[in-house]
Amino acid sequence: HKSVLVHCSDGWDRTSQLTSISQMLLDPHYRTLRGFAVLVEKEWLAFGHQFALRTGSPAVHVPPPNSASAAGTGTSGAGGTPGSGAGGANAHGANEEQQSPVFVQFVDAVWQLTTLLPSAFQFNQRFLCTVLEHLLSGRFGTFLLDTHGARAASGLPERTCALWSELLDRPEERGLTNPWYAPQPGPLVVDLSGCRLQVFTAFYCRGGQTVDPGDVRGMAEDAVASLRQ
Repeated sequence: HKSVLVHCSDGWDRTSQLTSISQMLLDPHYRTLRGFAVLVEKEWLAFGHQFALRTGSPAVHVPPPNSASAAGTGTSGAGGTPGSGAGGANAHGANEEQQSPVFVQFVDAVWQLTTLLPSAFQFNQRFLCTVLEHLLSGRFGTFLLDTHGARAASGLPERTCALWSELLDRPEERGLTNPWYAPQPGPLVVDLSGCRLQVFTAFYCRGGQTVDPGDVRGMAEDAVASLRQ
């Protein structure tokens, strides 16, 4: 076993994609439902992938209860000014040049692996689609704001529910598990010969269940506003 340092220019976009896929292939734990949750928390949330920036959701700082900001003094609870830095009152949705479906690409890649090795993963495509649905729904605090520090300063862990508490609660009953799952110890060997990539139709072609892009900003703003109350 050897440690490996992986780092690109910033370390929270392509780096998270590469390290997450690599660990999933190498370690069978990350091919389970709980392991997938740990992987996202560790490689994406803790390492600072800017979810609000990349999805175009408002990165509005949510002040803790009884803070000066909540009392209407105009200060930003994280020590910055409105509109400054991650956690400031800056709506990243206005900066379209910085929007990119980086996390969606990662989940798409995971789904491609499940089609190549259908018995190697405990979760199924419904689980992956549900994760992506709540990337934008604003129902859970998991993907709100841009950094771990901003979420902690805003009290999100105490004031919101985590997505994983929902998905890991009786997943079999919710239809989130793979009935053909057969744990495979050790690294996975993937045959990439030929063109086998498929369209993730369960997510991209959801029909009436598709979230209207015009509603995404409003949904995120409503979720943040409810936390301020």
